[in-house]
Amino acid sequence: MEIPYTEKGKYKPPLMFKPLVYANDELDVIASSVVYKLNTYLANMTINSDNTYYQVINKQNQSLTAQFYPQQENFSSVNKFPLFNTSYYDINQYPWLCKDIVGLTKCAYNNYNFTTAQARPVKVSLSIENGVLGQSFPPGLYNVDSVLKTPLGGVEIISDLYITSSSNCPKS
Repeated sequence: MEIPYTEKGKYKPPLMFKPLVYANDELDVIASSVVYKLNTYLANMTINSDNTYYQVINKQNQSLTAQFYPQQENFSSVNKFPLFNTSYYDINQYPWLCKDIVGLTKCAYNNYNFTTAQARPVKVSLSIENGVLGQSFPPGLYNVDSVLKTPLGGVEIISDLYITSSSNCPKS
């Protein structure tokens, strides 16, 4: 689970920052910390059998809980959601800031296979306890309507993903 922030600055396009990453495997925590110098922590992550309930509990026993309410039964091509598809696609083309093995500032990319990605609209209820997402994100209960009601609404996506090695960041 990644908590990205997008910021426009000296780089072009805007960069995503990953101030906090949770992983449920110690090897992933070590790899993210060593390879990308990301602020990565081990957490207990659970999801129910129908993928509608997701919970992350960190070592301080603080939790983030998401409940998904599908608005249609079946998944379909992301192309059926043009406003969401464009926004989500654009945002996920942004590089994210990291450091290489010797500590130099670099960028990496998440590459999703949007050609075969499947999506369905969902309503989301997100409960965030104080501190689980760091001090920048306020605790509380957040409800997001589905993409059927608002362009940047909730969508559940199934997609292949690979992460690139770090490289020089694009300059404006």
